Amino acid sequence: MSPNHALLEDKITTEEAEPRYFIDQDWYRESERSLAALVQGRLCPACRSRLGTGKGQDLADSTLASVAECCSKSEGFFAPRLPVMESVFRLFLANGNQPLNVEEIWAQLLEMRGGSPLGLSPPVLRRLIDSDRYYGLRPLPQEPASE
Repeated sequence: MSPNHALLEDKITTEEAEPRYFIDQDWYRESERSLAALVQGRLCPACRSRLGTGKGQDLADSTLASVAECCSKSEGFFAPRLPVMESVFRLFLANGNQPLNVEEIWAQLLEMRGGSPLGLSPPVLRRLIDSDRYYGLRPLPQEPASE
């Protein structure tokens, strides 16, 4: 096998193994925490008054939808002064909790923050996300490979 072929094979394997992250709602239930309560603090004033307060999965779903459709488009939602993990959490709220890999998260953070990397590289971002114990960010379970 040529060295170039081996590198390509390693690259494909690495890309396939790259985890995709998301906000794991099951983690909140298992940790006896409320995703709805955490998300409510990110609602714009209009959505906050429209949704009011409540409990349960329906409230979590409605607040997540409101943030993605409305609040994430309001000025200040992606303020550059926000801590990195808060920005990552808001990124997932804004995209409807669609799973992303670290490179995608990093690229979108750069865009959100006006190109400022904050000294942040993808490997550092991955370590931050992997050690998260507050926002419920988890890797998407891998599908078993079919042969």
